[in-house]
Amino acid sequence: KTGEAFFSVVHNDVPFILITDKGIVTVTGTEFDVKHTVNEPFSIYLKKGSIQFETNNKIVSLLPGDYLEEIGLGDFKITRISDSRASVWMDGNLSFDNTLLSEMVKVLEETYKVKFKYDESLSNEKLTITFAGLNAEQAAELLAKTLNSSVSIQ
Repeated sequence: KTGEAFFSVVHNDVPFILITDKGIVTVTGTEFDVKHTVNEPFSIYLKKGSIQFETNNKIVSLLPGDYLEEIGLGDFKITRISDSRASVWMDGNLSFDNTLLSEMVKVLEETYKVKFKYDESLSNEKLTITFAGLNAEQAAELLAKTLNSSVSIQ
C-alpha cells in the first residue's frame, strides 16, 4: 500500500515495527511521519523520540528533527529540518524557521502542487514564517509582502 501516516507510539518494552517495501522502522516510543506515495520520494520525519530505519542491511538511527528521504533507488539521505513540511497535511499549517527562500519555495511547490515565480536573486534570504491554513495564492501574497517583492503562482 502507499500513503502517508503519522504515528504516536507510547513507550513500551516491546518495539512497534513498521514494515514497508523500502525498509523497516523500529520504534520504542515516539512521534513520526512516514510518507510512501507514488509521485513523491519515500520519507520519514521524526518529530520526537528516536527510531531506527533498516534498509539494505544498513541501520540508521534518527533523532528529533531528522528527515530521511530517498534520493535514489535504495539510497537515502538524512537532513535536519526545523519546519513543519513533513506534517503540514495534518494541521494545514506550514512553518519555517530561518529557512532559505529557495528551500521554502521548493516545499511550497510540493505542498500546493503549483510553481512559484519569484526574484531568484533572493534565493539565499533566510525567513521565519508560518503559512496557516492558506491556499497557494494567499501563500504567494504573504511571501510577496514579507519580501517586498513580486511573488506569483503559475
